[in-house]
Amino acid sequence: MKDGLRKLPNYEGTAFRALELNGEILNTFLDLHKKGSKVTYKEFISAGSTKEAAFFDKGEKNVKLIMNVKRAPDISNYADGIRFRGYDPKELLLRRGSYFEVLEVKNIGGNKWEIYLNQLN
Repeated sequence: MKDGLRKLPNYEGTAFRALELNGEILNTFLDLHKKGSKVTYKEFISAGSTKEAAFFDKGEKNVKLIMNVKRAPDISNYADGIRFRGYDPKELLLRRGSYFEVLEVKNIGGNKWEIYLNQLN
């Protein structure tokens, strides 16, 4: 899969991902994502090039990642997500081992969070 991803065009810019996390899983995630900390995502991570592509408007999504990415392969033509549903934004796949610095963590009301990340690799 790595070889295939290298052949795809890369997206550089802001990427978005929305998550639904609760209880101890949410607490652990927030502990790992404190301002100034560095985090590595060991698995592939999907993201969208807009908030709507990342489903930010779905009420159950309470953790929203706003990421500055450097080299995110654009998988829009191959994924059954964004483009196949008629959306214009790009569907992205961050490679395994993507490494980020947490720039800011905002509680945006109740149990809802925005986390701003900058890709380092």
